[in-house]
Amino acid sequence: MTLGKELTKHYETILEGDFPTIQLSLSDILIKGEWCLIISFKKEKKENDTAVTKKVDALLQSGYSPKDIKNICTALDFDKNRWYKIALSLDIGS
Repeated sequence: MTLGKELTKHYETILEGDFPTIQLSLSDILIKGEWCLIISFKKEKKENDTAVTKKVDALLQSGYSPKDIKNICTALDFDKNRWYKIALSLDIGS
């Protein structure tokens, strides 16, 4: 999400981030003048289970635990539940 104030002017302000980040930034700014809001939606590319399973298996072989994999997926905004379930099934099978 991007929010711009007084675009193309000397006092131009541009804020970028998720809604809570921008909302916090706005607490210090006078809400007056011309504003422009740009919202972009993620285009999620869904990998097939075989590709995910290979990647999860490689992480497990490298010494990562299923919980480590879940935390990595959370940080990267992946489908952590899907990856975690695959990690658990592979880890149990080891």
